[in-house]
Amino acid sequence: MSTSHRMTAKLLLLGSAVALLCPAGAVAAPAGPAGLATCQAGRVLTKTTKRVRVTARDSRGRKRRVTRRKTTWACVDDRTAPGRVVGLVAVPGDGQAVLTWRASEDAGGIAGYEIYRDGQYVVTITDTTFTDPNLANGVAHQYRVFAVDMARNLSRPSGVVWALPRAVPDVTPPGVPVGLTAAANPEALTVTVRWTAPLDNKGVTSYRIYRDGSLAGTSTTPEFVDAGREHKTEYKYTVVAFDAAGNPSAATPAVTTYVS
Repeated sequence: MSTSHRMTAKLLLLGSAVALLCPAGAVAAPAGPAGLATCQAGRVLTKTTKRVRVTARDSRGRKRRVTRRKTTWACVDDRTAPGRVVGLVAVPGDGQAVLTWRASEDAGGIAGYEIYRDGQYVVTITDTTFTDPNLANGVAHQYRVFAVDMARNLSRPSGVVWALPRAVPDVTPPGVPVGLTAAANPEALTVTVRWTAPLDNKGVTSYRIYRDGSLAGTSTTPEFVDAGREHKTEYKYTVVAFDAAGNPSAATPAVTTYVS
C-alpha cells in the first residue's frame, strides 16, 4: 500500500470513530477537542480525566515510568430532564414585562431556557432574566419557562405567571441645563441666551427663560432672543427645562450681561 493510500485509510478510520461517538445531525461543540461534534438529542458530551502510568525518557535519554493525566471525551446517554424552573416572577412595566427565575439544576449542565408567552414560543436564552419588549399597555399576558439541558432534554413547565403592562407616570424632572450664556447686541437692543439641553428619561420639550426673576419667554430649542432691551442696562437670566409630563428642572445658575 502506498503512503498516500495509508494516510487516506487513517483519515477514514478517524472519521468513523468520531461518527460513532457523535452521530450525524449534531452541531459543532462549544467545548471539547477540536473536530469532535456534540451529541445527538438524548446524549451529552462527557469529559473523563484519569491518571495513567506511561514510559517516558528523561533529559538523559533514560526510560522511566511516570504518571500523566489522560483526558477522553465520549457521548453518553442522558434521558433525565433538568429540574423544573421555580421562582418565576413577572414584573410589568411601560410596554414591557420583565421575567426572572431561579437557575435550574442538571447533572450534565443547563443549556438554556425556553420562554413562552400565551402558549407561544418566544425565545431561548441562557440567562435567568428576560425582558419582553414592545407590548401593548393594558393587555395581560401569560408566561411559562422551560429549562433545557445539554442533551436537549426539556424540563416540566414552570408555574404560570401573568403580567399586565401599563403606562408609568413620569415624575422624574429633567436635568438642569448647562453652559448658559447671554450675549448682548447693543445695535439691535437684543440679548441672545443659549444653553446645552439636559437629559431626561422621556425627553425635554420646552424651556422657560427668566429675566431678572420674571418670565421673559419660552422656547422649544436651547436658544432664546430677548428683544426690546435698553441701552446702559444690566440683565440677569436663568433657564428652567420642562419634559413632556410637565416636570420642571431646577433653575440654572444666573448669568449677567450688559447692553451698552
